[in-house]
Order: sequence, then structure tokens, then C-alpha cells
Amino acid sequence: MNLFGKKLCILGIYAISDDENALVKEDFFGKINELIVEIGNSREILIAGDFNSRTGKKINNLVVGPYGEEAINDNGDRLIDICEQNSLKILNGYFQQKRICQYTWHQDTQELRSIIDYIIARQTSGLKFQDVRVFRGMTVGSDHYLVNAKILFLYGKNNANESKENVTDCAVELSQSPLYNIDSLRDESTSFLYKKRLDEKLGESNFESTEECYQHFVKCIHQAAKEALGEKNLRSKTKPFYYWNEEIEQSVKERKKRKIFEMD
Repeated sequence: MNLFGKKLCILGIYAISDDENALVKEDFFGKINELIVEIGNSREILIAGDFNSRTGKKINNLVVGPYGEEAINDNGDRLIDICEQNSLKILNGYFQQKRICQYTWHQDTQELRSIIDYIIARQTSGLKFQDVRVFRGMTVGSDHYLVNAKILFLYGKNNANESKENVTDCAVELSQSPLYNIDSLRDESTSFLYKKRLDEKLGESNFESTEECYQHFVKCIHQAAKEALGEKNLRSKTKPFYYWNEEIEQSVKERKKRKIFEMD
């Protein structure tokens, strides 16, 4: 995709288990390496997902950062090899966080924790990564936390003009995106209805390109959310904070009423 003047390729990875036999691993990681080579060096690349790899921590290293866990496994060695061959960097370990904001996988019954989900980019990327951390309040599946990266897309003189049309289209699309009542997902019946609507709309499977598949996927998410959740009307044009919800809004209103009463 072309995003904010940058040609960007994003790969989502769900790696095989570290317990798989060597031949299966060779095939899997070999395909990942071939795909990265095929992308070439003309585009920015972001690789994210569950790698089932423990890469440890290293000081003064171009692939693995100094902040992380000590453990390393076979999948981790293979992932590091791929990153070294393609001049990539495993970003998680380059940002110092509290331990609870580093572990991406957990199994509370056995008190197990590990870092196996990563965000990877080029070592000489034109993107500026400000932070990579785990959001513990959000789980992906039953035992994974959401890994979030904060990225700056800097404009350059060379690509500012040629990407102007793409940036304008992107800005219009983002500004017109509706805000859904996601708080209603806490209700089991609403959550079930949303999943049902989404399953019904994702039935189509024949696409001529990845872009066509992506656009269909986005369209289905919006349609299902609109039908099951409904849109939220904001009185203010100011973008709300990510943690803002109806409960906080009601609390603020009550505090304002009490303050006015005390002044009277």
C-alpha cells in the first residue's frame, strides 16, 4: 500500500510451534525468507504476528535489542537468522518497558510468561518507531496480548508531491470513518450478532488480487458493525481519547453538575 507518502508492505505471520520437526520448520521459515526477498528493497516492510519464537536479548546488536527476556528457542534462532540475512530488526527489544508491558503471551494457571509476538522492520527504515509495547487490557485470543507500535511517517521533498493524491485520499477516508458503539460488544447478545453478521458477509472467497480481498474485508467489517453495533454521534469534532467510553462521559457530566451546585 501507499501510506502517507511511503510504499509499505505489511506481512501478518502466524508461525508454527517450536515443537515441530526440523523439516517442517525449514520449509516454513524458508517460505518467509523467500517472500521477504521477493518484496525487495524498494518498499518499507513491517512484519507482525505470533512467531512462537523467543529471541532473547543482546547488547549492541542490529537485530535483537537489549530489553527482553533471557530465553531463546530454536524458532528464535531461525527468526534471527532471517532478520540478519535481510537486514531486519526485531523492534520489541529496543524499547525499555516494565516487564508486564513486554510479555506478549501468558498462561496464568502455570504462571508462564514469554515474548513470542513481534513487530519487525528494516534496520535502515525511513519510518520512525517511537514505541513498541504490550497493552495488557486487550487480549488476542485467550492467551495473547495486543502488541502496539507507535510509528511516525515523515515526509521527504522527493515523495511529497508524487504522494499528494494518495495522502489526500487517505485523509478523506479516515475523516469519514464512522465511530461505532463498541462498548455494546460487552453484551453477549450484541457480540454474537456482530460475529454472525460478519460471518455472513465474509462468504465471498474469489478475489483477483490481495488489494481486492483487503477492500472486501474492510467493507464487511464496517457493514457488520453498522448493523449490529450502530454508529455513535459525537457532539464535539475533537477526536476522543482511545480510553473514552460512555461510563467515563457520564462520570464527567455528574462531576460538572456537582461543581455547579457547589458554586451556587
